[in-house]
This record gives sequence, C-alpha cells and structure tokens, in this order.
Amino acid sequence: DDSPATGKDDEDGVKSFAPELFPGAKLMLSVRVEQSDGYLNAWMDWNQDGDWDDQNERIAKDMPVSIGDNEIFFGFVPMDVVPGRTYGRFRVTKDSSHGMLGPGKIFGRQGGRLVRLPLHRSA
Repeated sequence: DDSPATGKDDEDGVKSFAPELFPGAKLMLSVRVEQSDGYLNAWMDWNQDGDWDDQNERIAKDMPVSIGDNEIFFGFVPMDVVPGRTYGRFRVTKDSSHGMLGPGKIFGRQGGRLVRLPLHRSA
C-alpha cells in the first residue's frame, strides 16, 4: 500500500507479496479479484532497465483467477536480480491473450497496475 496514512488500500487488487524479495526467494502474491473471473498477466522489471522485455520478466501469462482472494506462486526470484527498487505490472482481463496492452478492465482501471518493490541482495 503506497498510502498507509489514508488507511486506504490503493493497490487495485494486488494485496501482498512475500515479505522479502531476494535472489532465489519464492515469489508469492495475493491478488483480490472483485468484478469477475479472468486471467492474470504479470511482469517484473528484475534488472531495472525500465521495461519488461527481458528474459524471465514475464512472470504470469493468462493465469486463471477467480472472484475473491487468489494466492499465487510465480516461481522464484531470479538469481541475477539487480538489488534496489523495481516495478511490477499486473493485469487481469476477462479474456486471455491480451498481454501488456489490449482491451479489458484491469482491477477497474485500464493499463494495469504498477507496484514498487524493494529487492534485497540476500535473505
């Protein structure tokens, strides 16, 4: 939550990540879907180069999600992750195969959600 002072959860469905992200850590995420079942597509900018085009940066492709809370295991944080702050993008659409762009409401917004994350060197 980027605005804890307001007491309002502004992450549009991305509820939480595993407590710490570091090379080799399990990549767990809780996503809340409120409007309808759909498909999750997600990316992480592991090397912090400002895009999601690099190997292993697409962490979910057309993963089915249901109304309510979805606890998702994406695999593991790559061993060559660049420590520091990075971003993830998460989209839920009614239909599959939209990728990063395309039609569909994403947690009630167009375009997906950017989430800022701290990456650590080790556990």
